[in-house]
Amino acid sequence: MDNFLLRSSSFEAASLFTNEKIASARGKIVEALNESLTAGSAQKCEIIAKVQELILHSDTDLLLEFLENILAFGHDTNQDVRKTVAGFIEEVCKMNISLLPKVVNILFGLLRDAAPSVAKRVIQGCGAIYKQALQWICGLSDITEEVEQAWNTLCLVKASILDMIDNDNDGIRTNAIKFLEGVVILQTHPDEDSMKRENDFSLENVPLTLKIARRRKLEDEAVNIFDLLLQFHAASHISSVNLIACTGTLCIIAKMRPSMMNQVVEALKNLHSNLPPTLTNSQVSSVRKNLKMQFLNLIKHPACYEHQTAIAQVLQDLGASNSEIGRAIPKLDKREQQRRAKRALENSMSSQLAAKKAKLSEHMRREKERSAAAAAVTTPRQMEIDYDELNEQKARSNRLNEQFLTDHLQKLEVVTQLVLN
Repeated sequence: MDNFLLRSSSFEAASLFTNEKIASARGKIVEALNESLTAGSAQKCEIIAKVQELILHSDTDLLLEFLENILAFGHDTNQDVRKTVAGFIEEVCKMNISLLPKVVNILFGLLRDAAPSVAKRVIQGCGAIYKQALQWICGLSDITEEVEQAWNTLCLVKASILDMIDNDNDGIRTNAIKFLEGVVILQTHPDEDSMKRENDFSLENVPLTLKIARRRKLEDEAVNIFDLLLQFHAASHISSVNLIACTGTLCIIAKMRPSMMNQVVEALKNLHSNLPPTLTNSQVSSVRKNLKMQFLNLIKHPACYEHQTAIAQVLQDLGASNSEIGRAIPKLDKREQQRRAKRALENSMSSQLAAKKAKLSEHMRREKERSAAAAAVTTPRQMEIDYDELNEQKARSNRLNEQFLTDHLQKLEVVTQLVLN
């Protein structure tokens, strides 16, 4: 009994301390928000950071209580204040992703901000937010309408960032590339040679029963984004900063998703042979140096076994010594070499088979279109009859005829004339 009373009194003391701590934090937050009414732009940023610190390290109720007050700064006239709000939203989602429905609309609005610095800050935070959101909805047993709307809005954010790969601002393009890298990795399957990361999440973790994010749709989208990145990487007008960023992104994707290794190696070899003509001499030097570093990292990957000879030749062209290349190539035992060689042969055969299937499919599609066009010319189109409409017209005609007869048969001369005839 004494132990129970002791535990009870300890619990009450702890609760009292917690309540006092929350009350103190609430008072400081209210005071800070009142100061913001007359504060300048720099002070507002400091106030938001102060309130963020108090909220995120206190009770969740405080976050819910003052969330709208902080989000209201997202409409401030100063871009630094709006940029700070974007950072606040990222921290809120890291702390509690279930609050996404309350912040995603402001996030979407800030992404379309006229100030490039604000848009860049939003894109930087969206990588982590998108991953957490996908993990969150995959773990929910019941998808409410609010959650579905939030996810749909976040998908609009994703689509908008995809469009920003053609933005006029170099920094926005670079951040968009990095975001899309994460999307491709999240929405594809790993394999045995995939590089592992802490807290990895992939398409394999998405439930087949999840209706608002179907596996097939996510994977198709990821493949399309990957193809877009390859096209962007090969563009003749690409800047050196974007080129280096995109090269790094493609290499990370290849290491995380070895099924895409062949396309990445080919893209890098093509870049080595055809550098964009718009680059200056110093930029060419930087790109070649980065290309050498990326190839040295790629050749270490087990999935690069079949490309080792080709990559070694490119590395020599880029100035790498034989000893440097030799140190980078992983040492494999005979059994592993045979396994890799067999896998390389299987990959080559499957690629050839896929190419043949694609060619055959294209041929069949063209034949089908040609047959359909010929049939359209030779076969007259049959008239489609709407029987419901036809019956309605018949009924309408009958009613008009009945009305006509009713009106005219009331006249004696008409009836007499009909009888005589």
